[in-house]
Parts: sequence; structure tokens; C-alpha cells
Amino acid sequence: IMKSFERLKLHPENSVGQNILNYLHELNIHITGNCTSDCRTCNTNSKQVITCIKNSNELNLVHLKKILHSAQPSGLHKINVLGGDVFSYTKWKELCFFLCDLHYQTKIYNHYKSILQNYKKIRYIPANSTFCVIIPGSFSKKELVQSLELLERNNLNFDLNFQINSRVQYSDSLSFCKKEMIERYSIFPIFMGSNEDFFQQNVFLDQESILSLPSSKKDIFLRMSFNSNDFGKLNLMSNGDVYANVNRCKLGNIKNSSLYEIIYSEILNGESWLSIRNLKPCNNCVYQWLCPSPSNYEIAIGRPNLCHVM
Repeated sequence: IMKSFERLKLHPENSVGQNILNYLHELNIHITGNCTSDCRTCNTNSKQVITCIKNSNELNLVHLKKILHSAQPSGLHKINVLGGDVFSYTKWKELCFFLCDLHYQTKIYNHYKSILQNYKKIRYIPANSTFCVIIPGSFSKKELVQSLELLERNNLNFDLNFQINSRVQYSDSLSFCKKEMIERYSIFPIFMGSNEDFFQQNVFLDQESILSLPSSKKDIFLRMSFNSNDFGKLNLMSNGDVYANVNRCKLGNIKNSSLYEIIYSEILNGESWLSIRNLKPCNNCVYQWLCPSPSNYEIAIGRPNLCHVM
């Protein structure tokens, strides 16, 4: 991979052909920004984790089909479908039928509060997909239980995605899953600006935690070459703009740029796929390549690293 990138940067006039598409393996697709909820942390969360985001745009289904068809010769194997409220998508039923015919690992994300009010639309969710329930730190246990029961009645696979910003919310999430015997769940910390102590205590790394991370030679070479959080991933927004990372500059728009051109742009000029720990203070640290690749949390907090070592 690095040799291909280096050749391309030295001689951009020489195309690497369709092989460039093989680097794409995951696509986050925001089909609509329409949403009736007014979550206080909407914009904050969407800059840190895969989640819904509210705006006034809707992705044209024709454009969506175009980019997924053009991705067929690529290495793409996973797509994540997001909103706003995905159930408000104008062509929701047609989209679900289209997703049924695709051979990708598909996850559909939506806020738990919109599940009950859209019970008629749930039945169209592809049976071979996973429905990811987005749950903020503070949630109604009764409403969440009712929503999960509805998903179960429709024989859907589902995961719970808790987005928490305190130790109390972390405990509440674990307690809920234990009580309801939920096994498939994930917990994502969210930096709010006022909870840096929570991150310092529970997210930041120290020498002991760094050394406890399993790191093979392959892992180390990977971190020296490209960003394991971002590499191979693209974000298609509801207005057609495409980003490698939503915190960076856009790479193009699917209305006037091909998938090949978008990936080519990220390899030549992007800031995400090849973002590694080669800046101060990490480049002077003995644990430089043992730490995970830079993430959105560093961007949100405004620090080059999340550790107590340097």
C-alpha cells in the first residue's frame, strides 16, 4: 500500500488503475438529515462517533445507487446507513428493497425514540442487516424496552450503541444491559468540553495500559503506515459531499466526482487515511507505534494525543 501511495505522490500523472478502489472497505451513508428530535449534543456526537445528524438535506436515491454500483469492483464490504431519522427518508421502502439485493454487511443506525412511532416502516428493514439503536447517555428505560420488544417481534438483529459522557451514564448503560440480558451492545464516550476529567480517568492511556495492548509486528507496521481508524472508510453525507473524516476537508461530491476521483484525492492530498503519530510529542516517545492511531477524540479535545506519558 505504501509503495503504491509513494509512487502515486511522486508521479501523479501515472494512474494506479482500478486497484485504487480496493482500498475502500467501509462506507457511512447519511441518507437524510430530517429529524423531529432536538438532541442537545447532535453536532458534538457526530464529530466523534458513527451516529445520526440533523440537517435539511436528503440524499437522492439515484445518486446513492450510482455510488454503490460504482463500488462493486472495489474492496467495499460494509455499509452503514444513517440519518437524521432514517424512517423519514422519502424513498425508505424502495431503499430497503435495494439494500436487500446487495451483498454488503449492512448496518442501519437510528435513535431509539423514533422506533415506536415508525412501527409500520420497521418491517421493511432487510432481514440480513443489523439495526443499531442509538442511545444517548440519558434515556427512558421504559421507552427503550418497548422499542427493543418491537424489534424482536419483527425478528430483527439489533445492537445497542450507548453514547455516554460520564461514569454515572456508563454504569446506567451496563445496568440496563444486565437487567434486560442484552449481550450485543457498545459504549462510546463523548467529549463534551466540560468532562475532560472523565476522559482523563477513563479514556487516556498510561504506560501500563499501553504495554497491556496486544501489538504484533504487523500492528506496529500498520500504525507506522496509515491510520487504522480512518483508512479505507468514506463518509457520504446527505447533500452528496464525501469525506474521509467528517472533521476534515471534503474530498468531493458524488454529483460531479467519481468514486475513483474521491479516493485518488484522499491518497494524494487527504489528511485522514495516512494520519499517523509522527508529530510532537508522539514522535519523541518510545511508545509511538504502540499507541492506537490518532482518532476523532484527539480532534475534539484539541490534543495531539490522549495519554499521560508525554
